Amino acid sequence: KDVPKSDEHPVVGLELSEGAPYNIDGVWVVSVGASGPAASAGIEKGDIITEVSGIPIRTREVFRKVISSIENPNKAGQPYALPFRITREVNGVPVPKTINVSI
Repeated sequence: KDVPKSDEHPVVGLELSEGAPYNIDGVWVVSVGASGPAASAGIEKGDIITEVSGIPIRTREVFRKVISSIENPNKAGQPYALPFRITREVNGVPVPKTINVSI
């Protein structure tokens, strides 16, 4: 998985690949952990993540760095919503949308 479970970094529950279809700059979701925050938010296998919290995501390494650098603004470790900009194929057409992932 791209983000190891840690007390210091959020766990998203995604396995990612580079080389997304449709010539879209981003990382391709290869699998989604069934009980992770990404699955709960509605991210699906085949989605392409293009931004996290407004930061362009072009590689798995950038994704890891962005997720690892996130600091929870809430006291007592309460979950917080992180906006993921994704592209999802709908009826053969790539459609961009934003999904908030609580981590």
